[in-house]
Amino acid sequence: MGDFNPCLYAHEKEGGNPVSTTSMTALQGCLQDSQIFDCPYVGCFYTWSNRQDAESRINCKLDRSIINMAWLEVFPDSVTDFCNSGISVHSPMIMSVFADRGNGPRAYRFFITCTE
Repeated sequence: MGDFNPCLYAHEKEGGNPVSTTSMTALQGCLQDSQIFDCPYVGCFYTWSNRQDAESRINCKLDRSIINMAWLEVFPDSVTDFCNSGISVHSPMIMSVFADRGNGPRAYRFFITCTE
């Protein structure tokens, strides 16, 4: 999980100069050669912003949770939630590896008290 700097695809950047084809192709090749890919995600699409005014604002998807098939076989319900950014220019990420299960029944507990 983290900031990968280049965008993976051209549509992952809004504003500023076009995405560098060289860095994009290099990242795509690296992920393909390593047989890794983005974990399914929800929340914010653009995970980084320069936070400037509308005319000079740049939004990009730079942050990713990368997994492989072995991970997905063990944790098939994995999903990353990209939250709204707070004080950082990056979106916080929360990865869940289990589907919502609820809490189930509460454990039965009893206490023994001694009186004298």
